[in-house]
Amino acid sequence: MKKLAPCLFVGGLVLAALLASQGNGGAQVAAANLCWCCVNGQVVQLTPEDCKAKGGQCFATMEEAKKYCDQPRCYCCLPNGEIVQVTVTECRQKGGKCYSTLDEAKKYCDQPRCYCCLPSGDIVQLTVEECKQRGGKCYPTLDEAKKYCPQPNCYCCLPNGEIVQVTVEECKQKGGQCYPTLEDAKKNCQPCWCCVNGEVFQSTLQACKEKQGICYKTKEEAYKYCKK
Repeated sequence: MKKLAPCLFVGGLVLAALLASQGNGGAQVAAANLCWCCVNGQVVQLTPEDCKAKGGQCFATMEEAKKYCDQPRCYCCLPNGEIVQVTVTECRQKGGKCYSTLDEAKKYCDQPRCYCCLPSGDIVQLTVEECKQRGGKCYPTLDEAKKYCPQPNCYCCLPNGEIVQVTVEECKQKGGQCYPTLEDAKKNCQPCWCCVNGEVFQSTLQACKEKQGICYKTKEEAYKYCKK
């Protein structure tokens, strides 16, 4: 009967070290299956699967893991109500809210949530109370929120220089440019014939500038001077 080597305890995991039967090759295979895992602010060696299951982050080197683990961390309540331990920056990027303790995060995350239609027309996931505080209206599903959430209007400067009040989406479909006030729209909405890389099209002064084009007052003038 082959003799088995004793078990190794690494980061809380029991790895069978079959060194007696496999030599150094067994240790190399075992090491290859591990990563440096940052979990609960500590760096330990785990398999990628176990690291993920514990809510950790895997790194190829100890230095990378330590660098990541040394960043300020918090219990982050994500918009969908899930709680994860991440850096403060990551939590903010995911649209979450940071808490110093797990109990605080659970208290907040356990509140009823909804898809909130804000007065601006934006739809975000918030608690029912937060939605009310921000003057929004709650919907149980995203589809309902999209269906009933009125889209904000803007002063839309059309390519022909006309200014109309429509939704942001409608303005985009018409090839126009949105402005929050009528004054802004009038200031920037000056129709012209725009030349970009030899192509002539009707636009506004502001939109033409953004495309790095040259504006002409008339179509004839634009075609005369517009070169590639």
